[in-house]
Amino acid sequence: MTKVFGATGPGGPNDSGLSRKHILESINASLTRLQTDYVDVYQAHRYDFSTPLEETMEAFADVVRAGKALYIVSEWTPEQLRAGHALARELKISFVSNQSKYNALYRVIEPEVVPACQELGIGQICFSPI
Repeated sequence: MTKVFGATGPGGPNDSGLSRKHILESINASLTRLQTDYVDVYQAHRYDFSTPLEETMEAFADVVRAGKALYIVSEWTPEQLRAGHALARELKISFVSNQSKYNALYRVIEPEVVPACQELGIGQICFSPI
């Protein structure tokens, strides 16, 4: 598993986020660092308000079709999940899970994110559980 969003270059407009250029450059860099040909899961670590969702999902579809990742994961709100999941279905790729911060003190995903994941049939995994 590897993820994409954070800055990986000197700070140019495509050195972070979910633009097509950043997604494709980041998967190639991750595969090189991991010394592998593909990853099981490629995660959109954050939602990118600066890049059209269509561009992001088409880039993810190209990554999957190229055999560089098998599945796509996100860390998004219910509305973003629904839109991304719909585009993934149109593009015939598997959008399989959402990763949210969740622990005994931070339970804000329960009223909306968890039901959205159940509605869409995608998994919900957490980070920072302790």
